[in-house]
Amino acid sequence: INAEYMGDLLDDVYVVGSPRHLRQVLINLLSNASKFTSSGSVSLNVIKCPSNLLGTINLQFQVADTGCGIDSSSLALLFKKYSQLKQGTKKKGTGLGLYMSQKLVELMGGQIAVSSPYCAGMQMDSANGPLIQGSMFYFTVTFLVSSTAAQVSSPVHLPTGLRVLVVDDDSISRTMLSRILTCTGAFSQAAWTVDMAENGAEALAMYGALYYDIILVDENLGEGMLGSEVSQCIRKMFPEHVQLLIVGVSGSCAESDRQRSINSGQDQLLAKPLRHHLLASQLSKMLKKKSVGC
Repeated sequence: INAEYMGDLLDDVYVVGSPRHLRQVLINLLSNASKFTSSGSVSLNVIKCPSNLLGTINLQFQVADTGCGIDSSSLALLFKKYSQLKQGTKKKGTGLGLYMSQKLVELMGGQIAVSSPYCAGMQMDSANGPLIQGSMFYFTVTFLVSSTAAQVSSPVHLPTGLRVLVVDDDSISRTMLSRILTCTGAFSQAAWTVDMAENGAEALAMYGALYYDIILVDENLGEGMLGSEVSQCIRKMFPEHVQLLIVGVSGSCAESDRQRSINSGQDQLLAKPLRHHLLASQLSKMLKKKSVGC
C-alpha cells in the first residue's frame, strides 16, 4: 500500500483547535482505510475552504483509499455504535471507531461524511464505465487563526480549580466533553475537576452532595427530566447559589428553546456541536460576568 499526503496550507499559520481530537479522528480514519485496502493507496488531503467569519479558517480533511469500497446498504450504518462492515477484511474491531470519530468531529464543530465508490475525485457506476472501488471520508472544521504560537496555546484566561458537572445521557459525549474541559488549551492550564452524571436525578443528587461552580447540561437526557427541568430544580433548591453557572446544551436553539432555557434559570444555551475553542471563550466571559474566580 502506498501512503501519501497532499495539502495546500500556508506556512507559519497558527490555528486554535483541539490537536488531540483531530489526531484521534485522523488515526481512526487512516487505520480504517488501511484495514480495508489490500493494495493500491491511502491518502490524506487537507484543503482550505472559504470562510465567512473574520479571523477563522475552514480546513477540510479527506482520507481516501482504493480498497474494497462500501456498498450502499452499509452506508447508513457506518456511524452507528458497534457497526462493522463484513466485506473486504477478516480483521475485526470494536465497531466504535467511526462512531467515536463522528462524535469527536461534532465536538470540534464539524460534520463527517463518506463518498464511495471513490477514486481520484471521480465517482462512477457501471452505467458510465467500469466500477471504481474505494471510499473517501471527509470533514470540515472551522479554526480560529492566531498570529503566534503563544496565542494558540492559551487563547483565553480561565479561573483555576473550579468544579464542573457534565450532565448527558450519552456516555461518549460525556467523556469527550469532560476531556475537553480538562485536557485542551486553556482548560488544561485551569486544572478544573470534572464529574459526570447521566440523568437528571443523578445530577440533582450529586449537586446536593458536592456543589459545583459550573453545570453543563444537555437538554435531551433521554428518559426522565429535561436539562431545563434539572436547571429549574437546582435554582429553586439552592436560590442562594447566585454564582453557580448553568449552561444548557442543545441540538435545537430556536427562539422557543432559548426562552425555555431562560425560564429555567440557565445562564446561556449553547448549540451543538460545541466548538471547543469557542467554548473556552464563552465560559470565560460568563464566569467574569458572575465574578467567579475574580
